Amino acid sequence: STIDIDCKLRHDAEVLHKKLGQEQKITQFLEAKHHHDNYKDIRNDVEKINNYIKEAEDQNIELDEEIVEKVNRFTRRLISERNLRK
Repeated sequence: STIDIDCKLRHDAEVLHKKLGQEQKITQFLEAKHHHDNYKDIRNDVEKINNYIKEAEDQNIELDEEIVEKVNRFTRRLISERNLRK
């Protein structure tokens, strides 16, 4: 017996798979980065999370609004924390 795969459904599944993979990577990073020992760690993590977002944009991945808001809150918190340490 042969398996017939709808090309459009396959494409949609591949797009969703890429999106979920990118969102998982971002979410795991955010969950792992609650504490920062120094100014340099803060700067590096802001750069890393911005790179994850850029990577998604470069691949035309439309991230869920909830993920984008989490990233924005994380970045605002880190920038505030960094400013307090100056």
